[in-house]
Amino acid sequence: MSVIDCINTEFADKTIKQCSEKGTGCKLKLNASHEHVILKGEKICSDRKICDCIIFVNQNNTLIVGIVELKSKHIYIPVESKNSLQTDLKVH
Repeated sequence: MSVIDCINTEFADKTIKQCSEKGTGCKLKLNASHEHVILKGEKICSDRKICDCIIFVNQNNTLIVGIVELKSKHIYIPVESKNSLQTDLKVH
């Protein structure tokens, strides 16, 4: 079983089809030719501020992890989101 399959199984109720922000029309375009899974940040950590999406991509047997915060079509990652994610990853 691949890492992507394991994430899909373990976090089935937290996966989403596309990383987007409601009300802004802001969407992340992802090359779907590679095996991937997208987790919704607020479904993983509802009691803290966290990024919009965490994306895992298997590209040529290399796992790439992307942290995405969508804000009205501008790239921006607040310190609070990065710190919450780092803390959350240490806890799990």
